[in-house]
Amino acid sequence: MKQVYKCEFCEEISEDKETILKHEKECGSNPKNKITNEMVLKLSRIYEHFEDSLIYVLLQDYTKKDIDFYIDEFDRAQNNNCPASIFENKRELDNILRRRTQIDRECRTWFENLTKRDNPELISAIRSYLKEPEYRI
Repeated sequence: MKQVYKCEFCEEISEDKETILKHEKECGSNPKNKITNEMVLKLSRIYEHFEDSLIYVLLQDYTKKDIDFYIDEFDRAQNNNCPASIFENKRELDNILRRRTQIDRECRTWFENLTKRDNPELISAIRSYLKEPEYRI
C-alpha cells in the first residue's frame, strides 16, 4: 500500500511529501496567497466592466435586426478585404454581440439595472464613441 499526501487547501495529491509541502505554500487556495491589492483587483475587473457597458449600450440603442446584421458582418470578415481591427477582434466582438442576444432573452432588466448603476461614465463614453462621425479606413 502506497502512502499519498493531499494538499490541505485543494484536491492536489502526490506520493512525495516534499512535493505537497511545496505545493501547499504556492497553492492558490491557501489563504496566505489571497490577492488583496486593490489595484490588482481593479485591473482584473476593468475589461468585464467595459464589456458589460458595451452590451448595455447595444441593448438600449440597437435593435435585434441591427445586432443580427453586425453578427453576419463579423461572420463574413476574413483577413483579406476587411480592416485589421475587425479580423483581429472578430472572436471577442462576436462573443459580445451573441452575449447581448442571450442577455436580452434571459435577464435583460436585471443586467441593465446593475450595469447602469455600476458604470454610468463608461456607458456614456461608449455612446459618445459610437456616435462619432464615420471612421475613415
